[in-house]
Amino acid sequence: MKDNRGSSNMRGEEFYPAPPMPHIIKAVISVIAVLWISGYICGVCWALYRYPRILGPLMPLFILLLYGQERRKVDHFIEIINPFKSRQQRPGQDDFRKSLREFYACQHEDTIWCPITKQYIPLGACKAAHILEYSFPDNMFELLFGPRGDNDTDPTMVAENGLYLYEPFESAMDSGQLVITPHVVNDKLELTAHVVDENLMSTDVRQDMNRKWRPRGLKWRDIDGTQLEFNHPTNRPGARFIYFRMLQTIIQKCIYQPPGWAYRLMEFLEPTLWTERIYVPPASYPADGAMMMLTDLIIDRRVFGLSALSLPPVLKGEDDVEAGEDSSVEDGVKKQGVEEEEDAMELLDDFVAFDSSCFD
Repeated sequence: MKDNRGSSNMRGEEFYPAPPMPHIIKAVISVIAVLWISGYICGVCWALYRYPRILGPLMPLFILLLYGQERRKVDHFIEIINPFKSRQQRPGQDDFRKSLREFYACQHEDTIWCPITKQYIPLGACKAAHILEYSFPDNMFELLFGPRGDNDTDPTMVAENGLYLYEPFESAMDSGQLVITPHVVNDKLELTAHVVDENLMSTDVRQDMNRKWRPRGLKWRDIDGTQLEFNHPTNRPGARFIYFRMLQTIIQKCIYQPPGWAYRLMEFLEPTLWTERIYVPPASYPADGAMMMLTDLIIDRRVFGLSALSLPPVLKGEDDVEAGEDSSVEDGVKKQGVEEEEDAMELLDDFVAFDSSCFD
C-alpha cells in the first residue's frame, strides 16, 4: 500500500516525503516570537511607568490573590480581564439560549425583544450574551463571589448570567465599548447602558455581517444612558454579574487604553460606585474576598483624584437582606462597609507607596 502523505512528482505516480522546513524559516519564526514577547513585556513596563496612578493601585490585588492562593488563580484572573483573548467553544449554548428566552419571556414568533433598543428584532440578528464569561474558572468564581453551594450547575450558564441583545451591542460589550451599570431605585435593580467609546457616538448602529435587520437612523449616542426594559415583570440579570462586568470594563480600559478613558468611565460610574455600591452579606460575598478588595481599589478616591467617598447605602438586591427585617441588620451591614473601606485603605498603604504630590 502506498503512503499518500507528502508531495507527488510531475506524473503523479509516486509520492515522496514532504521536504523539511528550511532552517531560515525556523530562524525567522523564532526571531519574530522573541520580538513579540519582548515588545509585550516592554509595553507593560512602559504602561506601568507612564500611568502609575491608574495601574499602581491594581498591583495589590494581584499580590492579595497570590498570597495564600495558587499561582494559577492569578493567571486565570489576568486571562479573564484580557479583552484580546480568543473565545472558547461553548458547549450547551443552545440550552443557554433557550433558558434566556424562557427566563426573560423575550421571544415572539421569530423575533427577540432587545432590552436596549426596546423593540423586537429578528432572531438571526440577536445573540445570547454571557455577562460573566463562559471560560470563567470555578475557583475564581468562588474567590470573587463565595461558595457555589450544592448546585452543580455551571454558574456561567444560568439565565441570570445572560442577556439577549442585538448583535452589535453584544460585540460592543465584549470589546469594552459598551457597559451596563446597576442602579437601585425604590429597592429595585435598574440597568443602564453607557457607550464608553466616544468615537462611536456619531456613528450608526449597524451590523455589517448580518444585514437581515438594521435600525433606521439609530446612532450610538441614542443608546448612551438608555435604561434597559424587559418583558418579564420580575426576572432580571444577576446584580453581582453585572457589577463585576462593570468593574472588569474599568480594569480593561485602565490597562489597554490611552489616558482619558478611565476618567470618561468614572463620569457615569461614580454615582454607582460611590452612592449605590453593592454590599451583600458575608455568606454571599466573602467580606475579605477579592470582590470587595477589587471594588475598594478601583474606587479609591486617591487614584482618580476625585472627591472624598461618602457612606454608600445598602443595595437591596438579589443576595441582600430580605424586606421586613429589623433595621439593625441594615445598620450592621453599613458598619461592616465602613470597616471594609478602612481595611482597604490600610492595605493600600502597606502595599503601595504613594507620592503625596500625585493626589493634589
